[in-house]
Order: sequence, then structure tokens, then C-alpha cells
Amino acid sequence: MSDPKLHHYVPQFYLERFTNSDGRLWVFDKKLNRKFCSSPKNIAAETKFYYVSELVGTKCTPLFVEKQFSALESNIAQITGDWLNQLNNCKDRGQLKISAFERNQMPGILSPETCITLPLSPTIILYCERKSLTKKLKQFNNCLSPVEFTEGMVDHENSGQVFMSLRFIFAPTNDFEDAENFWEKIQNETSPTVEEMIR
Repeated sequence: MSDPKLHHYVPQFYLERFTNSDGRLWVFDKKLNRKFCSSPKNIAAETKFYYVSELVGTKCTPLFVEKQFSALESNIAQITGDWLNQLNNCKDRGQLKISAFERNQMPGILSPETCITLPLSPTIILYCERKSLTKKLKQFNNCLSPVEFTEGMVDHENSGQVFMSLRFIFAPTNDFEDAENFWEKIQNETSPTVEEMIR
């Protein structure tokens, strides 16, 4: 089996959760200000993105990063897929306990000082707040808990995703009007860019 040449910086399993019934997804490219349809295989990837050329001719494979990410992605895909199946099969969408094994398979993502908002599917979002900020949310510690999607909440979360993404916004349909309007609005402000904020 040949080594993969196209390396995804957004895992294919994750992108597949946002595809339409044809297995395709729509993409809004903030950098080029254009929209197009693609497959998860052909987007959010670059040729030899994780290839470490300095390791050619050494005992280490230049693809060690890609291979490690691939193994990690397999674990995360299985665990988060199980979460989605359980939540989708719950009548009342009660809390789901996240096991120690599952937490250990996702280093950094579910650690005590992680603050993350990650859409797991078009209808389910994983929220992890820093331990120091979660006193009021203690009952939800290490749980997946249902949050009702209101129009205001969806607008807020979508705006955050548009702001924080470095380039691409993904959706199962070609409906980026709100994202484009928000992106245009913040481009005309003097706020720091995401790149400036993470330096």
C-alpha cells in the first residue's frame, strides 16, 4: 500500500458528517470569497501537508505525523460516532457520561483546562469549558448534554465558527448568506484577525 500524498488538516470523517444526501458538501472560501461544492476527500487537504522532508534518509519516516494523526482520528471518529448514535437514539436526549477511556483517547480535547465549541454534526455541538469556569455547569461535567437549538443560539455559534475558521466554512447546502454577511461586516472593522490573535 502506498503512502497517502494528500493530507487532510480537517479529518474526512468529520467533514462527512456535514455532507448532503449525495455525500458532498458546500464550501465558502473566506480567503477567495467564493462558494463551491466538493467531496470530503478533496477539501481541507494539501499535498504532503504533514511530510517532514528533513527525515528523509533517517530511521524515522517523514510521514510519522500523518500516520499518528490517522491513528488518533480513527479513535476519535469511533468515539464521537458512538456519542452521535446514542444521542440520536435517545428519546429525551439525556446526558451521556463520557468514560475515562474516551477522555484519554482525546488528549487535549477533554482536558480540564480546554475550552472548545465543536459541532459534531449539523444538530449536535460538543461544549467543553475550562474547569475554572464551570462551577455553575458542574452537573454536566464529563457529559454530553442536550442544549436546545434556538435561532439566536445557532446564529451565535455560526458567527463564532465563521470568525474563528482560518479559511473554509462547510455546510450541506449552498446557504452561506449569514456567513457572508457576518464575514463582510467584520472585515470592515478594525478588529485583529484570527492569525493576529493566535500569534
